[in-house]
Amino acid sequence: MSRGAAVARLGEDGEVAATKIRAGSAGTQAVARGAAWQSVALLRSRQGRATSLCGKPLATRVIMGDTSATVNAADRRDITAAKEWACQQREAAMTQTTLRRDALLAALVSALPIGFVKSAAASPLDPSQTIIRKPGELQWKSNPAFPERSVDNCLLAGDPTKAGLYYTLIRWWPGFMSAPHHYGTDRYCVVVSGTWWCNSGADFDPAACVPVAAGSFVHRVAGTPHYDGVIRGHPEPAVIAICGIGPVNLAVVDPSRPLVRRV
Repeated sequence: MSRGAAVARLGEDGEVAATKIRAGSAGTQAVARGAAWQSVALLRSRQGRATSLCGKPLATRVIMGDTSATVNAADRRDITAAKEWACQQREAAMTQTTLRRDALLAALVSALPIGFVKSAAASPLDPSQTIIRKPGELQWKSNPAFPERSVDNCLLAGDPTKAGLYYTLIRWWPGFMSAPHHYGTDRYCVVVSGTWWCNSGADFDPAACVPVAAGSFVHRVAGTPHYDGVIRGHPEPAVIAICGIGPVNLAVVDPSRPLVRRV
């Protein structure tokens, strides 16, 4: 056996033995220590060197339990050489794996069509496919039948008075609320900003409304009376995004009273 092979075996046996010594029982540790010293003895015997320590054969020292005795310079040199060789072999294996991975990745990238790479990096936004309207471009409208700066509407998609999906924004200004009313279809609402004050029932009592903070979701069930808005003295308006299926068929509980009321 060559020195390199012997050192390799020493490294492998030494690693296994070290693991067993750390984890095993007293009896197991003694056997593991013996295996480690036998690896050193094998290396020395291949090199024509002595295979004993402190005048006693290795096997005798193992049986006597004194394998932890003083290790001379040759022992330390052999163990160090075995560890270094094992470390070099692990590093070499890792390097080869990395090189193979990089080569495979380079081959895959080089096989991609040039046009594909360019298009993926330079694809612009298509305004006919992704339609964006910034806050300043939204068209808010007020109803002349309602008090000024009471409630505004911004229709985003569809029409609540017609069949099909609609999506709209409602902005309630402080000091105004709707009278009790209901719709023929469900309405799904998200508070975009501000605080929205909501209540259910046919009796109008703004003081009993519940504050709904921005980011909250509110589901208005079809055919159930309710009212909402922003109480007087609140510092900012509330903006609510509402989605549903038209026509909504709005109906006021008391048609003799205005739909929008000052509170």
